[in-house]
Amino acid sequence: MVYYHDDAINRLDNEIRRQQSYYESIFDSLMDMVRVIDRNNVVKMINKSMAQKLGNITGRKCYEIMGCKGVCANCISDRAIRFKKSFSKIEVLNGRYYSIISSPIYDYAGRVEAAVEVFRDITKEKKLHDKLLKQNQIMQRDIHYAGKIQKSFLPTVYPNNEKVSFYGKFIPCQRVGGDLYDVFKLGKYHIGMLVADVAGHGVAAAMVAVFLKETLRSIINCERLGNEGVTALKPSDILNTLSRRFDGVDLDDESYITVLYGVLDLRNNTLTMANAGHNCLPILYNDYVVKNLLVKGPPISRYLDSYPYEDSKFHLNKGDNILLYTDGLIETRNTDNPLYFYGEERLINTIKNNSRLRGKDMIDAILKDVEAHCPQHMRNDDIAMLTINML
Repeated sequence: MVYYHDDAINRLDNEIRRQQSYYESIFDSLMDMVRVIDRNNVVKMINKSMAQKLGNITGRKCYEIMGCKGVCANCISDRAIRFKKSFSKIEVLNGRYYSIISSPIYDYAGRVEAAVEVFRDITKEKKLHDKLLKQNQIMQRDIHYAGKIQKSFLPTVYPNNEKVSFYGKFIPCQRVGGDLYDVFKLGKYHIGMLVADVAGHGVAAAMVAVFLKETLRSIINCERLGNEGVTALKPSDILNTLSRRFDGVDLDDESYITVLYGVLDLRNNTLTMANAGHNCLPILYNDYVVKNLLVKGPPISRYLDSYPYEDSKFHLNKGDNILLYTDGLIETRNTDNPLYFYGEERLINTIKNNSRLRGKDMIDAILKDVEAHCPQHMRNDDIAMLTINML
């Protein structure tokens, strides 16, 4: 038989009290509300933070405090006790939002005897989340309208005739983008056309694309009146004037645009083109040949000095076809291997394999092959294409 002196018992009792006081102080120092619930859904213990906000609720059923008449259908403490793991949920209490986590409490024998619930006030975060969600909905609506407006700037009717036909398509990687194409009549015997690419994606690039198209149209209209000393039928003059206009816009130094602009003369089937940094050269194809048409020139930007763009002239024959496109096509990355681009070689092979196709059918064949390379929803760049078919 072991006998303990009174002083040893007192020391042990004091140590137990000290430890209990220590853990209670930790329990009460938490800013989050905390309570312990037993297997019968009775609140056995609460911390100081919960007592200040809800009063003394010990001895009451937990669901009563939440305003329920019975055990909640999604009671996480009941689940924590039954399944021996933590669960979480979000609840509204007295008009405030709380993130609640319930975890099992084990006794000395390893049995779950209760659950501890931690209530974290997330009202501020919830309101911020709702505000951001509302702003995002407004932004998505605006982007939707911006996309519709941008599509309205693309040609829906082409100046097709017995000598030539056109067809174009624009596929943004987001709802709006910075690529564009255009075709328009320049009097009785000439047709203007272009493809362009604005640096970047999304709304900002789309806005610059709108500026680009409207500025080009404005320059062309001015030319018809003889203003600015340019000639309507010289693509190089168009780009030189556009470069001066762009330099006067307050955009970032990193902003730039690439434009391939051409004029088709229906009297002699000549295509005159000028290039402002568009690295995707026109591809001419017919039943016998597929080749690039070499047209050089730097992009239009604020960090490059003024450059005198030059014209390149090509004679087209009946049965010739030309594809104009933006770099989003050949720079599409493969789904399985991001280092593997679609590339110009594969594009040319696709054209060769479908050389008898024209206009929409050719563009659809190319896009089908691109889709096999990388699905549209996984692409990170816009694509614009325009075909010219000499009849």
